[in-house]
Amino acid sequence: MVICNPGSIVKDVVEMEIAGRPYFLVLDSLGETHSDAVAKLREYLRKEYHARKGRAVHFGVESMGVRTPEVPQQENSCDCGVYLLHYVEMVFKVRTKWGGGGGEKKSPNVNGRWCVVSL
Repeated sequence: MVICNPGSIVKDVVEMEIAGRPYFLVLDSLGETHSDAVAKLREYLRKEYHARKGRAVHFGVESMGVRTPEVPQQENSCDCGVYLLHYVEMVFKVRTKWGGGGGEKKSPNVNGRWCVVSL
């Protein structure tokens, strides 16, 4: 899971469109949504912002969405580390295409961008 543009949550609409909307990017090779983890991260961000800035900010669904692009699914339960490393690589390669500036963008289907390597 990647938290993208969390600071944009306090910007006005125009600034947010320039900086990029805040969202959670969930990449899971087993197809899980991780809604409990997202809820805990929302609460953490709320508390952390309040502790650092002294004011309350709501990191709810309406202000900070969740994106779950299609990613390759593993066929077993032991290759998750390999998938994780590849997800990290892809996040850095296509970050701007997933909404890293210039407003809300639909998360792409990244299946065609994944390298397949025989071990």
